[in-house]
Amino acid sequence: MKKIIAVILAIALMLGCTAFAEDAAQPAEKASFGTISINGAFTLKGIVPDGYTLSLYNMSQDQIVAFMTQEDLTKPVLTLMIAFDETYGDVDRMNDLSDEEMAILEATYTENDPTVELSYAETGYGTRLLVAKQFEGETDYLDFLSIYKGYFIEFAVTAGPSATDRNLPDNLEQDCIDFLTELDFIPAGEEATMIDLAGKSYTAEIVDYNAEDNTIQVTLKVPKTLTEDEVTALAVGSVLSFGDGEAIETIEEIDGGYLINDVITLRKNDEGVYEISDYEYPLLDEAGTLFVPLTENTAFIDEVDPESFGMLEEPVTHTLAEFVEIFTAHSENDVGFTSNNVTVTFDEDGNVATITRFYAPWQ
Repeated sequence: MKKIIAVILAIALMLGCTAFAEDAAQPAEKASFGTISINGAFTLKGIVPDGYTLSLYNMSQDQIVAFMTQEDLTKPVLTLMIAFDETYGDVDRMNDLSDEEMAILEATYTENDPTVELSYAETGYGTRLLVAKQFEGETDYLDFLSIYKGYFIEFAVTAGPSATDRNLPDNLEQDCIDFLTELDFIPAGEEATMIDLAGKSYTAEIVDYNAEDNTIQVTLKVPKTLTEDEVTALAVGSVLSFGDGEAIETIEEIDGGYLINDVITLRKNDEGVYEISDYEYPLLDEAGTLFVPLTENTAFIDEVDPESFGMLEEPVTHTLAEFVEIFTAHSENDVGFTSNNVTVTFDEDGNVATITRFYAPWQ
């Protein structure tokens, strides 16, 4: 486990030039801090304290780092880090750890700062918090640590980058506990059984065909999206977990969305969320893997020549039997069905109506 307090004092100094959100205070309703998906998929939502603006520094599958700052940069900086640690993958809450295991976590503070004051607290729901307080050194900090389903939750308060001294007010602990009490891990959706199939189309990878029950095993994919809150929180200096994973150097408004580093586009769809494209190629998230039934009416529309594996001048429509023959015969040199080059469309009963395969030069 890498303690964020060991690096936060340096990172916080750059916050004065990274605000992308407007200066107005955030509303009291819960904002999204992003989604993590290593040990179960969860969307993080919490209440940004009054007067603070949220900036996402890093958002990836296994880690979220978010800063909250005020327009007045002499005010304290709030930093939230959520990070998965496989060593604690089977730990539901910090309450489940023994005294010996807690001593190991305490040492991650005292090894770096022998004079730090350690104590314990609880959220409003009874979740144990390890509290580290340093008000006697050159730089004050207040740091809270907890665990949920293998994810470390660390919430730190440090002096603002423009503060004349590095001291913090004495009355911050309860506000921090209240923030952590209201921090929600919302399951990001149940696998397979919760996927809406009727009348929908998905980008898909076809993994297998089962002749006994005439089903295909598919991994369905949906566009990778960001909410309005998450887009508003992006800033110059934020580290992207999509595309090439580079830091944001430029971000500008374009028609219907934003352009990042001249290559990544965020465009709002009809549902009010932003779909992400890299060099205009949509980025995708897995919705789930499941077995879906084929019928006699299932049609296979193919743009690929099954012999040369090149692109056909005109798509050819095949019967179900012809699809099965082509699928079961494909080789490692074939364009295949697992390169995000397939669209599966379902009828109103959730059966496969059409399978469309596009030529995939990127395979």
